[in-house]
Amino acid sequence: MTLIADTAPATAVLPGLAALTGPPPARPPWEAAVPGVEGLSEHWHSADVDPGPEALLRPPQHPERLAPTPIVARPWGDGSHSPLYCPAPSRFDEALATEVNDRLVAWAERIGLHAGHLEEFAKTGFGRLITLAHPECDDPDLLLVAAQMNAAWWASDDYYADEADLGAVAEALPERLALVSSAMDPPPPAGRFSAPLAEAVVGDPVLVSLRSALAHVTRHASAAQVMRVRHTTHQMYVSWNAYNAWRHAGITPEAWRYLAARQHDSFYTSMILIDVVGGYELAPELFADPLFHQMYVSWNAYNA
Repeated sequence: MTLIADTAPATAVLPGLAALTGPPPARPPWEAAVPGVEGLSEHWHSADVDPGPEALLRPPQHPERLAPTPIVARPWGDGSHSPLYCPAPSRFDEALATEVNDRLVAWAERIGLHAGHLEEFAKTGFGRLITLAHPECDDPDLLLVAAQMNAAWWASDDYYADEADLGAVAEALPERLALVSSAMDPPPPAGRFSAPLAEAVVGDPVLVSLRSALAHVTRHASAAQVMRVRHTTHQMYVSWNAYNAWRHAGITPEAWRYLAARQHDSFYTSMILIDVVGGYELAPELFADPLFHQMYVSWNAYNA
């Protein structure tokens, strides 16, 4: 994959980006941003957060860190397994990783995520992961955008799909994931039926984490970038329902069926945040281009 050289303007390499250098367009009412944790039930439909100046196009802070790096053999886990061949880190800032991790753990404690497991969560090292994954960014608040979204995605995996000890129930997964869609993209008011939905969202730390994390994305992203995060999250959860059905029925799917589902459940979802954390915007028409989209999805399926 060819990387953009730091001497080439982004608008020259990615046609269509020039149009994004002005202020983002006003959002229609139905694109109101999700609220944060505070006042969640009171502002279920009314809260709106306009994208800040970070949503305007600008080049990555450190494009030199995006240059190709050598592929090296790296040990992992306890060292008893075969090494992984992967790119060497472009940047590792231990102090920055610790700062991001501390902010993430404080956020999780504030919203009630991983109650009783915070010490274990802190040791997971999301701050280190995100700092390594986004070497072009030194802003802890922007890095926290990716840390929060990934932590929320992982939490839904643990509490809904995989860990029975944490409350995961196969029969309940489809219903829970359907509620995620309404939590991240609230439906219009439905009279007396709206209150139970709001209460269900506020009472579930996983749903609160997804809404709170998306609210933070909104503070740094355009409407199109926010919708992209929502859409790819929904895609990922559709794949989870397929896995769940196979597991529940005791079916081993054909390889092609597994790959068809797996392509949207890989690094694809996390990579959606690259331009948000980098402080620029990939033009929606470029992201939707069949060739770009095929490359993006295929690369992630290969690396899943």
